[in-house]
Amino acid sequence: MVEAATGGPWIGGNPFPDIKTGDEGIANLTLSWGRHDMSQYAVRDFDINPDGSPAYTYDFFWTELNTTARTGKDKYFKDKKDMLRFQSVFFTSPQEQAGASFLVPWYYDQRKFPEIYGYLPQFRRVRQFPANQRFEPLVPGITLFLSDAWAAGDPMRTWGNTKIVGREPHLAALGGNFRGEEHPNWENHNRHGGPKGQTFMDYTMELVPECVVIESEPTGYPRAPVGKKKIWVDVRNAMVIAYITYDRRGAIWKQVDPAFGPQIQGKFVNKDESGHPNWSWTSVHIHDIQSNRMSLLNHVKQISGGYSSSYYSPDENAVYEKFCTQSAIARLGTV
Repeated sequence: MVEAATGGPWIGGNPFPDIKTGDEGIANLTLSWGRHDMSQYAVRDFDINPDGSPAYTYDFFWTELNTTARTGKDKYFKDKKDMLRFQSVFFTSPQEQAGASFLVPWYYDQRKFPEIYGYLPQFRRVRQFPANQRFEPLVPGITLFLSDAWAAGDPMRTWGNTKIVGREPHLAALGGNFRGEEHPNWENHNRHGGPKGQTFMDYTMELVPECVVIESEPTGYPRAPVGKKKIWVDVRNAMVIAYITYDRRGAIWKQVDPAFGPQIQGKFVNKDESGHPNWSWTSVHIHDIQSNRMSLLNHVKQISGGYSSSYYSPDENAVYEKFCTQSAIARLGTV
């Protein structure tokens, strides 16, 4: 994971397009989660109770800013070669959670545990959380953990016993799941299943001809409630298309089904800065099978507070200052 010419940090692109080991597959996911140097996702989350009734609806803003493993004109952001990325999460609604925010600076050294800083409005201060907070819900009712991000939410060397356990076809939600023409805010309101017919979003599925199936264990987290994770990676683009976790007893705990693809529906195209269709995730099911709670994450155009999805900024310094420092999350929490 180094730049061959200089021995410096990796400068972008999938380092292992032909995945031969579990570590290679995880490296492709870990180095650049969203395959952009900077991504900001406006997310509307619908949480469903075990009886199929609505539990919570959250709006949050998720920022990923890579400092290394970049693909743009700048090899390194602010010359931070010792870092991989800055990640932050900022909740804007409902009122009782508005202002809650988390910041996770990732080191390039994948053996190091990232710090987790959180600002909780009720305490009016930034505090540091223990590493095991990665395996806790961010807010009440949601099934998303920091550890779940892109099936690679922890530095890869804090997990171990990573291996390929199979190669197989897989049904996955890829193109055809963006809702830009159907809904002005890109939301997927087409539901089915569960006690009240509202637990699952409608997905268009397609057969992925070959996936690499990878298993890994959280060897660096002795108190982690997760015992193992299993990831299905599409060999065509090295991206996760399905992910499950097991508890310490070996029973399946959570199933995560993301939908990815170009942001095109009918005549509507959400274009990037070069005029091509943006490519990103569109929505995610995160099903806690043991409690039968479901989180339906929609990657939307805009959330409350006026925060909009973006995959490019002409001023990444401004993004960093507004979303990626401890003082930034404190300011966001008081807005």
